[in-house]
Amino acid sequence: KPELVAPGVKIETTKDTWPWITDPPGVDGTSFAAPHVSGATNLLMQRKPTLQTWPEAVKAILMASAIHNIEGSSRLSEYDGVGAISLDKADYVARENSANQWDVYTLTPSSFDSNGNFYVYFAAQQGQRIRAVISWAVDPNYSGYPNRPGVDLDLYVFRPNYPYSPHVYSTSYDNNYEIVDFIAPAWGSYKLVIKKRMFNDASIATH
Repeated sequence: KPELVAPGVKIETTKDTWPWITDPPGVDGTSFAAPHVSGATNLLMQRKPTLQTWPEAVKAILMASAIHNIEGSSRLSEYDGVGAISLDKADYVARENSANQWDVYTLTPSSFDSNGNFYVYFAAQQGQRIRAVISWAVDPNYSGYPNRPGVDLDLYVFRPNYPYSPHVYSTSYDNNYEIVDFIAPAWGSYKLVIKKRMFNDASIATH
C-alpha cells in the first residue's frame, strides 16, 4: 500500500458552522481522498454497466490510467503506488474496450497451457507509452491469505520479434495485481503473458 492515490490535501468542503465552508487552506486526510476513488469507481460503472459485476476490472482500469506520478517510481512506489487517479483517462479506457483497452476473463487452472501461460495480444506503436495491469479476485478465507493470496499470477510482456526474452515483467507474490509500464521500442504485435504461479482457491481471476 498504497496502490494508488487521490486528492486529499487542502480540500475545501462544507462544515456544520458558519460560514459553512472550511477555512483556507482547506483540510487534509484520507477521508477526502477515498471519496474521490469511490466516486470515480461509480462513474466508470455508470459509463460501462458491464463493470458493475467486475470490480477487478474497475481496479485494473483505475490503476492503468493513474499515470500522474507524484513521487518515486512512475510504475510503482511506496509513496503513491501506481500514481494519482486520472479519471479522464480511466473514462477513455472504460469506453474503449472494443479497441482492446481492457477485457475480462474468467480464468481457472485449466485456462492455462501446459507451461502455465495465458496469452493476450495487443498492438503498439514505437515510442508509445504502455501500461498494462492485471487484477484478480482472491478469497480472504484462504488459509495462507495473511501472507500470500491463494492465487498468484505474474505478468510478462514480449516485444515483436523477440519471443524468448520478456521486455518487461511484474512478479510480486503478496497481492492481487501486477503492473508493467514501458515505452514501446518498436511497432507491432506485443504478447502479454499471464503466468500461473499458484491457484489454490476458488477466486475468479480477472484483468
